[in-house]
Amino acid sequence: ENKNRMIRAAIVGTGFVAHEHIQALQRARERVEVVGAMEINETALHTFCDTYGISSRYTDLGKLLKETRPDIVHICTPPALHFDLGVQCMRAGAWVLAEKPALGSLREVDQIRQIEKETGTFFSSVYQWRFGSAAGHMKKLIEEETMGKALVAVSQTYWYRDADYYAVPWRGTWSSELGGASVSQGIHANDFFLWLLGDWEQVSAAADTLDRN
Repeated sequence: ENKNRMIRAAIVGTGFVAHEHIQALQRARERVEVVGAMEINETALHTFCDTYGISSRYTDLGKLLKETRPDIVHICTPPALHFDLGVQCMRAGAWVLAEKPALGSLREVDQIRQIEKETGTFFSSVYQWRFGSAAGHMKKLIEEETMGKALVAVSQTYWYRDADYYAVPWRGTWSSELGGASVSQGIHANDFFLWLLGDWEQVSAAADTLDRN
């Protein structure tokens, strides 16, 4: 396959985080062509596409996949939709980059792995902490045991989100976000530790609801 050909990318969902995705894709315009966007809210869809110069606009994923034939689809919808949308994209021959949390259960992970084998496509998620220069330096120090062998790690996420953030209907719920702050914010630190230190032998965790239900 020609490694120099343009990668065809599409975006599903045009909410807050989709702006980060489209801007990253546009910065890679020498390698990537954005071939379409899909959103069930037509007003939001047209606003997003007008802002970023996307001409192919869809409210139906099946139609987008058939007409634009993307190589990769960025899924920027509420998390509970990631699995079904991802499977549809993979069955159509597209790789998937889904926002976090990618999936809601180990059963879904197993199913995605099986579909990867069947289709030759891949499903991945957004864990950008792995790619920072400080992260790379820290991983090198750990691997070389510069400060000795790492035995215990403590993950504390102090990021603040105000009431407006959680006023979005799908945020902070089991049914639509697949959890609360641990999957919307703490998931980055947890993945970072997994990448740095490898599989855990033992995990201890505590959570409490101090404010927003």
